[in-house]
Amino acid sequence: MPNSTLSLTPRVQQCWSKLKCLWMVLERIQKTLRLQLGTISRNISTVMQNNRNYARNSSTENFENAIKKYVEVYQYSNAEQSELYEELSKVYNAGKDETAEDYMNIVEVMNTWTLQMNFPVVDVRRYDDNHVIISQRRFLISDTDVSGDKDSPYGYQWYVPIEYKIGASGDIKFQWLKPHSTVLVPFDFEDKDNFLRLNMNSAGYYVVNYSHDLRSRLNNYLDNKDNYEKLTTPEAQGMLYDTFLLISEGSTPMSEGLNLIDMMLKYEDRLVPLREISRQISGVAKHISENEGLNKKWKNRYQKVASDLYKSTEASRYFKSTDDEEDLPTDDVEGGFQDRLKVVFAVNMACAYGVQECVDIATAKFDNWNMETGENEPKAEFKATIMNTVMSKDFNEDVKKQWDALWGLYINPATSASEKQTIYYALGLIQNNDTLIEFSNYCLNSTLVRPSDALYILGRSIAQTRLGRHVSLEFLKANWTRITEEFTDALFAVDAYVAGVLSDFSEKADLDDIEEFFADKLDTLGPGRAAYESALQSIRGNIAWREEHESAVEEAAVPSIWEDIRLPTNVVPSHYDVKLKIDMTNERFTGSEYVFVEVHERTSVLLIHINNVHSDTEGYEMNVTDHSVHQALTRDDGTEYFESRAVKEALVYPENNYYVMKMDEDLEPGSYKLYFEWESRLVRGLDGIYISSYEENGVQKKVLASQMEPLAARKVMPCFDEPKFKANFSMTIEAEKIYPVVLWNMPVKKEVDVDSNWKKYTFDTSVKMSTYLLAFIVADFKCTDPPLKTTNGVEVRTCGRKGPVDAGEDTYSAEKTKVIIEEYEKFYGTKFPLPKIDSVAVPDFSAGAMENWGLILYRETALLYNPNKDTYSNKARVNTVVAHELAHQWFGNLVTMKWWNDLWLNEGFASYVEWIGTDKSEPNWNYT
Repeated sequence: MPNSTLSLTPRVQQCWSKLKCLWMVLERIQKTLRLQLGTISRNISTVMQNNRNYARNSSTENFENAIKKYVEVYQYSNAEQSELYEELSKVYNAGKDETAEDYMNIVEVMNTWTLQMNFPVVDVRRYDDNHVIISQRRFLISDTDVSGDKDSPYGYQWYVPIEYKIGASGDIKFQWLKPHSTVLVPFDFEDKDNFLRLNMNSAGYYVVNYSHDLRSRLNNYLDNKDNYEKLTTPEAQGMLYDTFLLISEGSTPMSEGLNLIDMMLKYEDRLVPLREISRQISGVAKHISENEGLNKKWKNRYQKVASDLYKSTEASRYFKSTDDEEDLPTDDVEGGFQDRLKVVFAVNMACAYGVQECVDIATAKFDNWNMETGENEPKAEFKATIMNTVMSKDFNEDVKKQWDALWGLYINPATSASEKQTIYYALGLIQNNDTLIEFSNYCLNSTLVRPSDALYILGRSIAQTRLGRHVSLEFLKANWTRITEEFTDALFAVDAYVAGVLSDFSEKADLDDIEEFFADKLDTLGPGRAAYESALQSIRGNIAWREEHESAVEEAAVPSIWEDIRLPTNVVPSHYDVKLKIDMTNERFTGSEYVFVEVHERTSVLLIHINNVHSDTEGYEMNVTDHSVHQALTRDDGTEYFESRAVKEALVYPENNYYVMKMDEDLEPGSYKLYFEWESRLVRGLDGIYISSYEENGVQKKVLASQMEPLAARKVMPCFDEPKFKANFSMTIEAEKIYPVVLWNMPVKKEVDVDSNWKKYTFDTSVKMSTYLLAFIVADFKCTDPPLKTTNGVEVRTCGRKGPVDAGEDTYSAEKTKVIIEEYEKFYGTKFPLPKIDSVAVPDFSAGAMENWGLILYRETALLYNPNKDTYSNKARVNTVVAHELAHQWFGNLVTMKWWNDLWLNEGFASYVEWIGTDKSEPNWNYT
């Protein structure tokens, strides 16, 4: 994982690259020698297998002896790299003939790393169905990288040490990727779960560029908490660093980097990878800083991440505006050092991303700090964050007073040089043009600002924000002659000043302005000429970056529609055709469905609710195994047909219980059907469809019941699980014959034996209804037989365990249900719209009752009444609860609130009407 600074000048970057490459290859050689052990020799490539006789200690000792020998021979004198190579070769090739298969020309290997610039990109691609091919090329930041014009004696090819691992349980293998050659690695592409990893621990100084297929395979494996946590800290950090290098190169889309950040944020809690995530997010913000609106959206996108980290580290214990602030963790306790750094990082990130609690505390701490006496001085670890936060706030008179106070601390002779540096970086964050100009002028006054600080403030501190960058450029143009004359002896400072002011611009107009200004000054730039050329290269690269990636950042910065807890209204369901297979014995169920929808506005995304929250015991509560989208079209003869539409990507957004389907092409307004298959387990809870148990004649029996209100229909099937999305439902249920009572909201239309153990029930299609009113019963129950009938022909039954029904405990509620329905039809002036109503007493039920349309579920105590055992209070409770639930059949089911904030329309009205129903069914009770 190259960790170079991309803004370095080509000259410095070349020197840096050489040093890093030399270090990497030395490490690779040492590691190779150490790997030559009998116990781990399987990890060494075949060219090294003859060296298995080395023991670990002796190989390390030999390597270190070579280094010691080199120092001993050339101490107090000078050496060339070839002398070092000679000593290393003596160790590595000890006892080998030059024609030996495992003989390695150390000089040739090392020269490819030290006598040419940059580093390699290792491309990993599919070769055929059974192989991956690995090749290499030179990394360049972008097409604007002029260093690509320079020749190399090795054609920008390297001896690259390739470590790789196939699958989760494979061994780590090693092979040299030699210049102008490739490596073929056996790989089974037919295994969908197979994946390949290179450069474990990010030890090699190269970037791995996987093809889209191979990267997707690896990401699919890592997008799992247990798998992700197997990554070492360097691997996690390096994976993200490499991805964004490839984005800067233009070979990887920005979306892959942003998706990787999102995945890592789900599982990552280690400081170094979190810092890398923050660094890349900040890097994107820097590129888009000229687009103020987008920059604000980008910051808002990650504010919650910063807030969550602030909370998870319990940073508020150590960062308070009150006297009970705790001391930071210390390194005399295990993990204390890392915990300390992590808390400081969390506070810094939270304040930088505008988490209000953090900003308020920082402001309070700043205001309480007496900078003259040092009273209430913040902890050293938080000082920079506090200063930066206050100086970054929207400018007003209070912020200007705070800036003046901080400036006073800077010019105080007692302030140390290191603290002055922290202060001047904060002062440059002020968001006011006049104050930045004032600060710039101070820098040219040597009685206020030391000359050694002046150009660094102008080029680094003031130019670090968008506003400051423009102020700095205008100040440079207005004061160029004075600056070059006064700082003639500070050539490197002028170099850094030019680069600092210019390098972060990213608009063509600014580039033209800069080139026009310097057009007649190039010959007088001196050492600043290289910095100027490098800055122009950076600007061109920034412009190219924005052209390539800004639209992807814009798309990511705008909240995705699945981040809204409410479903969009551009897609509306009209009909569900659902098939469920209920396996009570194994406590599993499977399902399939067509959901017919109307698309009212063009869309590229379809959302539907599912709940696949991970359970504590096994698997997921719902796993979608197949999906498809089909558009309804009409032939010339007027007949309708459906044509498939490609789904580009499907994902689960668990925060809002969404199954998200991103379409390959936008869906135009019209009629569509969505298809889903899924599997799940039957939970022993009290919502969705669930299993409970009861004892009958000494035998434990199971019953499947349901409770959908308010958000549990999505646990049963993919659906538009909001009250306003009403639709018709067709239902088919396959159940075991040992459970003869299979009920749904509508009557059974047809029963078919599947085999000797299973039966299929097809029900009448429902009226338009909300998903929260769906209900299911699968049990070995009995029901009122024969059913009662209202004057309008509605069949009425009460169902429950065999014992209570055989004892006649169903009679009272069934009779009163019939009477109350007839009375409510008169009261509402509307007939009950369903052909039947079943009331079922469930052994385990969370509420007193639930008004599911046509299939009302009750606690046993709220539905069953035994006149020989129960009190009149029990009788009255049954009557009022039945009246309440039946009131909902009109006010709630027939007319439904749009959203749950109007639930009172259901419950308040039913609580009123229940007394009318009770009075009509028991007029002698004088309830009204």
